[in-house]
Amino acid sequence: MNNHHAGRRGIAMVTVTGDRVRVGDVVTVGGIPHRVRDVRCVLPARTRLEFEDGNVYVVGRSHPIEVSRAHPVSRLRAGRPRPVVPRTFP
Repeated sequence: MNNHHAGRRGIAMVTVTGDRVRVGDVVTVGGIPHRVRDVRCVLPARTRLEFEDGNVYVVGRSHPIEVSRAHPVSRLRAGRPRPVVPRTFP
């Protein structure tokens, strides 16, 4: 099997709640993008995001937040043509 596209990653903008932010997500705060280094739950109902640059942001667990998230690129999205299945009619 040819793994020509193995390891390729795409970037998607997704809206998640504070409790669904992941390490590696990029959050824009005040127009400045920050990559998340650590995520911790703190009481009451808050999520503490620590960024790679050392800054910290606390967000409500149910608060919607837009993040940039890396995801694997499927072979079909990577420009490979879809297989053509010949049709047979009776």
